[in-house]
Amino acid sequence: MKHMELNRAAQKVSFVINRFFLGIAGLVHALLLILFLEVDLKVPALLCLAGLILHASLLLLGKQHRRLAMIAGQIEVCLCSMLLTHKTGWDAGFYFYIIGMLASVSYIGRNSYIHIFPLQTMNLGALLFLLTSRSCSAVHFNGTDTTLDWLYTPLFTFNLLTTVFIIAICTTLFSNDLDRSQARLLDINKKLEYMATHDELTGLQNRRSMNELLTLCRAQAERSSIPFVVAMGDIDNFKRLNDTYGHNYGDQVLTLLAETIQLTTREGDFVCRWGGEEILILFSATRRDAAKSVLLRVQERLRHPGPDGQEILLAPVTMTFGLSEYQSGQSIADLIEQADERLYQGKSSGKNCIIG
Repeated sequence: MKHMELNRAAQKVSFVINRFFLGIAGLVHALLLILFLEVDLKVPALLCLAGLILHASLLLLGKQHRRLAMIAGQIEVCLCSMLLTHKTGWDAGFYFYIIGMLASVSYIGRNSYIHIFPLQTMNLGALLFLLTSRSCSAVHFNGTDTTLDWLYTPLFTFNLLTTVFIIAICTTLFSNDLDRSQARLLDINKKLEYMATHDELTGLQNRRSMNELLTLCRAQAERSSIPFVVAMGDIDNFKRLNDTYGHNYGDQVLTLLAETIQLTTREGDFVCRWGGEEILILFSATRRDAAKSVLLRVQERLRHPGPDGQEILLAPVTMTFGLSEYQSGQSIADLIEQADERLYQGKSSGKNCIIG
């Protein structure tokens, strides 16, 4: 769905930009028409008049005819540029517009359901025709009459600057699209990274990311004697809650529990959904007594949930925790196993307690 929305947005942008280029083409035709009428060059004036009428008509077409407008506009500019170059020679610079279209077709076509290869082939074919045509070497506007040769310099300058303007716009648009694409890729990568390291339901870190953090803490402990503690927690009677109130309610309890623990733990502590209703908490740079005081606050918050918690909870919810402080040389697996054993010791001792 989101991909379709992006496609529609890209096509809308393409439609607007195509109309912009049609407007530029119409304006250029109008200015050249005025010039050719002033100097009484009838054939170039007729070509510009026909182009002006066509581009004005294309601008009136709606979005449903955007492909027709783009294709017709590109063909007209190519033919008009080729015929004017054939008529006036290279020195007037009308062939520049064909070069400019190579850029505009590439940009507009990339966001449209239009195959740009035929249009680019047309443009390149027109340039090849002009390069091999001997008549383009003409040096006078009107046969052997040299009185209008002064037009070559202003026309060449105007056509060159207009083409440079078109190419500059296309380059800017390409650059902006590239920046937006890179920003989208960064956003997608961040989301993928988050999905790879966090639990979808609770937003807590997942087992994989927690294992990486535990490995890092162990290395710091061995290198610098920085202590850390893990706590394995489990919701008491969670199966009964699921059986009584349904799995959706169980998911709500897990989500509420995750929020409660995250609000209670300190900056630098990490909370993970280890599996099912089991929660693993990593207390970095912490001794056992400090970690235990945090868990006591978690249990207190569960006994006295706020308004949001009271609205969700249909029955009291408690947790049992097993604590284990890292000892030099101990493996991560042994550390977690020790916390897990103490958790089940707490379960056997009446639940809603902290062992360790």
